[in-house]
Amino acid sequence: MNVCIVPEYPMSLMTGGLQVQAMETYQALKELDGEIQVSLFNWSEASKPADIYHFIGFPPYMYRVMELVKFAKRPYVITILFGCETNKFTLYLATMRRWVKSEILRIRSRQDAILNASALITITQADARALQMIHHIDKSKIHIVPNGVNENYFNATPDAWQKTFGTEQFILCVGAIQPRKNQLLLLKAANQLQLPVVLIGPELPGWEDYAKKVENEYKINLAYGGRWIKNLTNENPLLASAYAACRLFVLLSTDETQPLSILQAMAVKKPVLLLKAPYTNEPPFNQIPTTPSQNIQSLAADIKKYWERGVVIPLPEDYRWRNVALKLKSIYEKAINEYKDN
Repeated sequence: MNVCIVPEYPMSLMTGGLQVQAMETYQALKELDGEIQVSLFNWSEASKPADIYHFIGFPPYMYRVMELVKFAKRPYVITILFGCETNKFTLYLATMRRWVKSEILRIRSRQDAILNASALITITQADARALQMIHHIDKSKIHIVPNGVNENYFNATPDAWQKTFGTEQFILCVGAIQPRKNQLLLLKAANQLQLPVVLIGPELPGWEDYAKKVENEYKINLAYGGRWIKNLTNENPLLASAYAACRLFVLLSTDETQPLSILQAMAVKKPVLLLKAPYTNEPPFNQIPTTPSQNIQSLAADIKKYWERGVVIPLPEDYRWRNVALKLKSIYEKAINEYKDN
């Protein structure tokens, strides 16, 4: 079986959770002992079509590629990420927008591409419900396959980090610097407590003003042992070691679906504290302690509490990449067999 992984954007121009997942899906499938031949979609390469295409992310322009796959008489599957609140009112509005576009304005390309997929993959139960309601997809076509976590995190030790930076304990936050990740809020609360924060993440284009505010607060945190590492890739073993060396992982994000950084912290068996948000109601995050508001005093009290007595919630085995890859392999095989039968 030959599988082609199609990321939502070119790897050279975009970073983010779905891009990491596209690359790690590719790596995990390659490691299934030769059972699957896998490639990453390459616009400039002329080669024989794969047996099946897996689109990870679904930007609007991608339906044209899906049309080419359809003309080549190959099946495809799509991983769809909604990343929005899934209360009934929000889902109703999204359903109506989709209906107006496809049925009134006759802009059907996105809807048709979704309907013609051999299988649709979501990473959460909430996204599966949204997909079913908004696009009227039969439940039998929807598969819930979570983000995978690299085996390095399950076996991580603090040795590499401590050898490089010392043995002092710290609060860790991993993610690109942007308002929705709330690094500024974390630093302000930590500075009140005089606790060190290690930020790992790049400045994003367009958020320079926010990054400057983060930098100003970070300079205060330096006195308490804080650190900001802007360029540390997910493949770098120092990143997994940073998780193992931290005392508490904190993410105060207001808008997530299934953040990889939290899964990684859980894999390393580190205490985690989150800001209460819609995604924290979904497994496995619904077991993790949350802080209820962005009030500095309340947040600082919760950080102090979990710094002193953190709660460890281990990550379920389903999130190991090999288990995720085996689920995907099963979905591919079923899609190819059904496509041949039709």
